[in-house]
Amino acid sequence: MKPLQLLLTAFGPYVQQTTIDFTELGRHGLFLIYGDTGSGKTMLFDALCFALYGETSGGRDPAQLRSNYASPDQICSVSFSFEHNGKNYHVRREPAQLVKKRRRSSGGDDTTLRSPQAELLCGKTVIQNAPTKVTAAVVELLGLDADQFRQVTMIAQGAFRELLTAKSSAREEILRKIFMTQQLKGFQEILKQQKATAQAAYEQQMVLLANEFAHLDLEAVQHIGQNQDSLLVLQQENAIRAVPQQAIIDATDILLKELSGASTHARELLDQARKQEHETQSQLEQLRHKRQLLEVAQQNCSEVARMRAVHAQTTEAFDEIQSIYSERYEQLIAQKAQLEQSLPSYDALADHQKTLERLQTQLTELDTTQREQQASQKRIQQDYQEALQAQKELPQLTEEVAQLSKDIEHCEQQIAHTKQLSDQYASIQASRASVEKTQDALKGARDVRDHKQALADALMDAFTAGSAYVLAKSLQAGKPCPVCGSTDHPLPATSTDEPPTKEQLDTAAQAVKRAQQAYEQASQSHISATEKYRALQTSYIQTASEFLQAHVSDATTAQTQIADCLKQDTQQVEKWRAAYTEASSRQAILQKKAEAVEELEAQLANLAAQQQQTQAQLSEAQLEDTRVRSLVDELLGALEFDTKEAAEQYLSRLKQKRAELESGYQEAQTACDDAKKQLVTAQATFDVSLSRLEELGLTLDSILEDSTHLQRAYEEAGAITRQREEVFTKLSASLLHNEQISSRMRELYAQLPALKQAWQTAREVSSVASGDITSALSSTAKRVSFERYVMSYYFNQVLTCANYRLHTMSSGRYQLVRSDQAKGRRQTGLDIDVYDSWNGKTRPVDTLSGGESFEASLSLALGLSDYVQRQTGGIALDTVFIDEGFGTLDPDTLDQVMNVLSELASSDCLVGIISHVEELRQQIPKRIEVTATNTGSSAQIVCE
Repeated sequence: MKPLQLLLTAFGPYVQQTTIDFTELGRHGLFLIYGDTGSGKTMLFDALCFALYGETSGGRDPAQLRSNYASPDQICSVSFSFEHNGKNYHVRREPAQLVKKRRRSSGGDDTTLRSPQAELLCGKTVIQNAPTKVTAAVVELLGLDADQFRQVTMIAQGAFRELLTAKSSAREEILRKIFMTQQLKGFQEILKQQKATAQAAYEQQMVLLANEFAHLDLEAVQHIGQNQDSLLVLQQENAIRAVPQQAIIDATDILLKELSGASTHARELLDQARKQEHETQSQLEQLRHKRQLLEVAQQNCSEVARMRAVHAQTTEAFDEIQSIYSERYEQLIAQKAQLEQSLPSYDALADHQKTLERLQTQLTELDTTQREQQASQKRIQQDYQEALQAQKELPQLTEEVAQLSKDIEHCEQQIAHTKQLSDQYASIQASRASVEKTQDALKGARDVRDHKQALADALMDAFTAGSAYVLAKSLQAGKPCPVCGSTDHPLPATSTDEPPTKEQLDTAAQAVKRAQQAYEQASQSHISATEKYRALQTSYIQTASEFLQAHVSDATTAQTQIADCLKQDTQQVEKWRAAYTEASSRQAILQKKAEAVEELEAQLANLAAQQQQTQAQLSEAQLEDTRVRSLVDELLGALEFDTKEAAEQYLSRLKQKRAELESGYQEAQTACDDAKKQLVTAQATFDVSLSRLEELGLTLDSILEDSTHLQRAYEEAGAITRQREEVFTKLSASLLHNEQISSRMRELYAQLPALKQAWQTAREVSSVASGDITSALSSTAKRVSFERYVMSYYFNQVLTCANYRLHTMSSGRYQLVRSDQAKGRRQTGLDIDVYDSWNGKTRPVDTLSGGESFEASLSLALGLSDYVQRQTGGIALDTVFIDEGFGTLDPDTLDQVMNVLSELASSDCLVGIISHVEELRQQIPKRIEVTATNTGSSAQIVCE
């Protein structure tokens, strides 16, 4: 994955839109992210992580990423473009944030919560557009999740220095985060929990047994055997765990048999008591029947006396009703005759009242018409004044519309010119990319040429050595050398290899020549592309200076100013267009009003004539209304009721009252006759009852005495029955209760062996996983948990990769080794020592100096990055970030570290160093410089 462009808006300290074009840094090599502490250097990597995975490297809450300097209408967002496997991808994210509402609410709160947004594109094709789906797509695309990406691409020195010097327990926490072995730790905790759960289940089973045994009912029946006493002692002392299980169950069975026998005997006694109670109840019922006959006779005597009183009251009431009927009936007849004579006068009154209603309706309509005419006159008069005013304003507004049209046309010409300049700037950028491409090609051709030249030089050296060997073989002692003239030949040339032939030398020379020609062609292409780029840039700067009417020094500054001009012109033309639309609309309205003057004058004249006619009709109707009202008042004074309907209703009520009087009289007479008949019937019944009462009165005392005696016997039999029922019920309930407890106890005992076995198995497995088993080992045996064992394996792999880097940084002196030395009962496997090749000794890692600690920490970080890349299937990462830690190094160590990083960046890889160290700023020509102000931070790329 190679980054192409990072765009931040209102993100962290970067309140303004900030663009980082990584293509300006080239495809490989070192670059520096430089700035003061707290300026926002690491925030650039956080933005990159957030764009890809929706989370940052430092664990910041995404909801807090919005810049504190941002205005309410700014949207916090990150856009990131990158190249992967030959394809270009673009991802954009927005965190959840409070932004300004489009429409302000009446309550005063003008902000709303904007939900998180995300989108992933390949070219112009949308792959995903939901936050969680985008994250999943990025993980699938890159083959790395967020934690792995941070481990591989972001080397944070603080974490690895802490890892280097921490104690074993603290190092375990750090490695747990790095190697993500939380699940293994959780697995150990799950095993411990399973052990605790199994133990609790076994102990709970024992508690349930004790509870069931404690609930046995041993006191429901007395004297049922010695077995009850022994069980009662066990129950009171809660000693069930010390007694054999089968003994408890056998004793419980004997108790159940004794309870069953006692229950059967109680049932027999209960049946005898119920039989005696039934016989006594039958005798008592016979006496109750005789007593009921006596009570009926007494009731008949009382009924005769009551009927005599009713007959007397009915006769008295009938006499009173007859007197009232005679008086009221005559009054009703007189009122009815008088009311019938006045009915014709009510018809005349109704006619006059209808006339009044018609006149009132007419007056209301005329008044409404008059008000409407006045309102129309006011409205038309207002329209007439507005039309006159429109005739005055129309000429000036016409001139404004024409001027706005000219301004819009001029501004649109400016915008078109500005866009042409922007197109020229795009051509410059394309030309710049061509220059970089030819530069890379030139470097490749130079490398090939140098390689071919080195091979040719090596062949020539071998040929020269071979020629010297041939000459040396011809030398003789005491004879001069044909080359130097010396007669002494102490060290003649020797050779064990066959010297190259002339053909091989010629072939190598031709290869060098072809490589030189390719280099010259690449150089010419680079020069041509550079000249074209400079010509385009010079032309653009000249044209832009003329357009801006001011000298500009570079194309980027010119394009920034031109973009500002384009933005201002676009905003201005939109304002003028809105003003033109508004003025044109008002011009049409004024034109329409001015044309309506004559029509409005005619409407005013016509309306004045209509008002005069309406006023005359209103006066005439008011006079007629006064006359008719006088006639109505005279009739109302002479009549008893206001309307004929009221008089007729009253007449109807008089007729109804007469009918009610006649009906009441008839009912009273009927009631009096009925009372006489009932009295005769009651007298006859009384005579019969009197004879029966005399017969019963002779035996009444004896019946009452026998009844009292039998009632007492029945109550005693009932008490005995209830007592025996209570004993039987208690014994039955105790038997059922103890049988249920016995059944549950058998079930609980049957489950105990399996629960105990599960507890023992879980305890052994948990002890193995936690490294707690030492009983079968020696006192010096290592205690290593499952998680530490896995960590140790990973840690060995990382140390192997780290030592490759540390060997170079320390000039072959140091090597990191893992210590397995046990200390007391503490678990082992994660301690680090350092091997010093200068003295051949191993010592603790915390004895290293500050610079040496940095070298070891950086080696650990790079080693982890190498290991994670290897574990993720050899995924190629084209960019690595290293955060801080260089300030503690001396110049020599700094040079060695830079050599290692340069070696890392020598392949097709970008290495970014995040630091505030000035020496690095002077050494690294390609930089992203971050500047902090009181209104936010900004970043720009510098290539020297």
